[in-house]
Amino acid sequence: MASRAAILAALALYATPAFAQEDAREQASEALASGDPERAVEILEQASDTAPEDADLLRRLASAQAASEDLPGALRTIDRALQLAPQDNDIRLARARILLWIDRPHEARQQAEEVAAQDPDYPELGQVLRSIDSTLQPPRRFGVGLAVGASRIELESGTSNTWKSLGMDAFGQVGANTLALSVQHEVRAGSDTRLALRMDHRVGGGTIYLAGAVTPSADFREEWSVSAGGALTLGDNVTALLDVRHSEYAATSVTSLQPALRVSPTGDLDLTARAIVLFQERDDARIGATVRADYRLATGPSLFAGAAVYPDTEAGITRQVRGVFGGVALPLTQRLALTLVGEYEERRQSYTRKGMALGLSWRFGG
Repeated sequence: MASRAAILAALALYATPAFAQEDAREQASEALASGDPERAVEILEQASDTAPEDADLLRRLASAQAASEDLPGALRTIDRALQLAPQDNDIRLARARILLWIDRPHEARQQAEEVAAQDPDYPELGQVLRSIDSTLQPPRRFGVGLAVGASRIELESGTSNTWKSLGMDAFGQVGANTLALSVQHEVRAGSDTRLALRMDHRVGGGTIYLAGAVTPSADFREEWSVSAGGALTLGDNVTALLDVRHSEYAATSVTSLQPALRVSPTGDLDLTARAIVLFQERDDARIGATVRADYRLATGPSLFAGAAVYPDTEAGITRQVRGVFGGVALPLTQRLALTLVGEYEERRQSYTRKGMALGLSWRFGG
């Protein structure tokens, strides 16, 4: 819920009821207009203490509480107002708005329909119903992307080479489900084409996913793999993540477990730390970790950077890898975005890689 939208709605609710010229109502309205909903709450709480049976004051107080992002308090207050004046359409409509903002759209629709049954042309009823119906309708979003990359390889033997990659992906989101398909083609001494499919589902305070991939006639990638995991919000700024993957190569099997924690100290910054535990046939577990920071600039672009020390398997051989990476995602339009990534990694007793990738993505739908 955007506090700006709540402030505008609260101002609208102030416009019509009786006693609009009373000092408390006027002062609270001025506080809202100046962008200070907390001051409006303070004024109206004092006024309500002296007139606890004034349902209109309680309605105004609930709207101010919503504007100050105290939605639980706003719901309690508007419920008190509705008990005092159960047929008041201003109060009913205010309650419908608050229910919508706390993600209870079905109850909000029921409350607004009570107003419509009594007066279908009631002011702002149509606007509230449209907002509710927009929330109830499952979002439909789709997107496609294309990425090209090149890496300079320095082998332990002293020779060098250039690897090239091309990736294409597409996704579709309908309601709580997102289906994604990706195709990655990479050319080294040999070449591999990896096909992957993933399904995400939003549930409760998080998401879960299932994924699978296959590489026909694999040279250095896995022949096939399956993975599952999810994310769970632990608090306002903390999210726990877990990924489990099993991969089959021509000569070995590999299973990895990756728990992670993402912290968002501000609305623009995400910090993620991930542990990697890899199990390979007839081998002890190997452990690694990655850290990553994502920062969204107010002007639009997003920056990201990270470092990692972890075990990784290629062509059935697991080696320890050290690397750093960074990049920028630049929105060209509301639908089109450009991403540039740079990477450096050292694979023990194998090679050093310096790579760059350029991606273009297009999103459309609701």
